[in-house]
Amino acid sequence: MFDHKENKQNKSDSIFNPVWAVSMDLKCPLTGVCLTTVEQGRILKKTGIDLKNVTPYHIHNCFMSHLSNENRVSIKANHYLKHKFQSSLDQFSEINEEELAESWSVSLKSGDIAGILYVIASRKEISRSLIFSIYGELHMLGHANMSDVMKARRALEMEKKVNRKMAACLNMEKLRLKEVKRQNKSLKKLLDSTELKLHRLSKQADNSSKDGKWLQSLKKENIQLKNIIDAIEKQNCNLEKQTQRLEREKRSLQIEKFELKSSNEIIVKELDGFITQVSSFRECGKRCEESCPEYHLCEKRVLIVGGIIKMKQFYRKLIESKGGVFEYHDGYMKNGNKNLGDSISRSDIILCPVNCNSYGACDRTKKLCKKLNKPVKMLSGSSLNTIFNALSESITSQN
Repeated sequence: MFDHKENKQNKSDSIFNPVWAVSMDLKCPLTGVCLTTVEQGRILKKTGIDLKNVTPYHIHNCFMSHLSNENRVSIKANHYLKHKFQSSLDQFSEINEEELAESWSVSLKSGDIAGILYVIASRKEISRSLIFSIYGELHMLGHANMSDVMKARRALEMEKKVNRKMAACLNMEKLRLKEVKRQNKSLKKLLDSTELKLHRLSKQADNSSKDGKWLQSLKKENIQLKNIIDAIEKQNCNLEKQTQRLEREKRSLQIEKFELKSSNEIIVKELDGFITQVSSFRECGKRCEESCPEYHLCEKRVLIVGGIIKMKQFYRKLIESKGGVFEYHDGYMKNGNKNLGDSISRSDIILCPVNCNSYGACDRTKKLCKKLNKPVKMLSGSSLNTIFNALSESITSQN
């Protein structure tokens, strides 16, 4: 058993380079894709390097500076990578370079490139052309859609500012309400004291008619105080209602903030997935021949019912990159069935995600497609990858 493991290790060393011998073009992409910043920091700490109060960039920069030659850091990194991707090494150790390139293309479409990237980067006798091709793809993916990610972050920051402003307004209203309550309490004490005096004076008035005019004056003053207190209590009631309204608005903003944050996270995740697929898109010239893989989709109107509304522009880009004509319905049935029916009647392919949709839209879509004899796919998800696969299946079925 021990001899078998030793022979397997020797065979692996004869086929694969250690990490410090990896091509400089792929060394940084290999580190960024195959090792997280936390994993890099853990390896550096195990070799005694102090990482207190440093940024993720400094961790990465320090880690990369030790991969140019064989040292404690590079040796530990090499052992860690081999252990982490042992299954990939076993899987791809026997195949030739052409098969490796095909496996890379498949992994790039699915977004799972870490294992195959480590194999290609560390494999001995890999051609310079394949290394340069993979480096180019990774480099361009690093730039793709960065503006969209920044836009999503700016939207989230704006929502945070609005929330802080509303919280400040609410705190001010609370302080005003507290002050009004304090004044109300003080006036109530004054009213109680006045009523007590009035009660005493009423008893005295029974024994002395001379005090009658003074008593009437006190009664009038008491009525005025009651009117003032009633007005203050009414103002207090209005302030309490206003505070409750602001509380509801705050909760509503917090819910909107949470939903926006979740939506932005989904968009960022979807953008990452879209980056891994965009290299496989072929821009259509709208003059397809039968030999074109998108021939059966060219100029076809593709309708998406529901899905993530903020992903609409990416749905459009995906469908139009395949040569199709984009049609979209957000799944809301406020305008009845007419708009949805019109969209379905003029479309050739209908895709309906059920996870981001209303039950009414899904049910009505299936019934209308059956009535109008239109092909429809009910999708379990609304991601770009799901839409992409559905389009591919439609092209394959029509072929």
